[in-house]
Amino acid sequence: MANTGGVFRCPSCKEFISTGVSECRFCGAAVNAEEAKSLTRRQGELDNAIGGARTIKLMGPMILVLIPLTTLVSLLFPVGLSVILEYMTIRWLLRFAKVKTPEVQRLRWQVGLFAVLGLVAFVITALFVLVIFLGAALRATAN
Repeated sequence: MANTGGVFRCPSCKEFISTGVSECRFCGAAVNAEEAKSLTRRQGELDNAIGGARTIKLMGPMILVLIPLTTLVSLLFPVGLSVILEYMTIRWLLRFAKVKTPEVQRLRWQVGLFAVLGLVAFVITALFVLVIFLGAALRATAN
């Protein structure tokens, strides 16, 4: 079997093994090359899902805190931050919709929560910007 450079969990003992082996070094179970490729691809997808969710979980709270603070600098910053958070969360939810592991199911709920919070922040920010622009327009027409 050619080494394709990846790891997967042994179907028998669930330990991580390389795709380049013919049997599990932990339990001695035979490794099928095609099954190893499939399991490696699924393990890579799971790793990507977990890594992406961790990024959102780390950046999400910071973005949500920055949204009201950046209003002091410019009215477009909070809208931009809201859009970035929505893009990150929706992209993750769509990309890993087919991954059906308990870890990803739990992360899906957490990423979905950031999607909702980002949407709420976007709506509030958009209404705030609209009120400011309408107030400025009304003051300009009154003068």
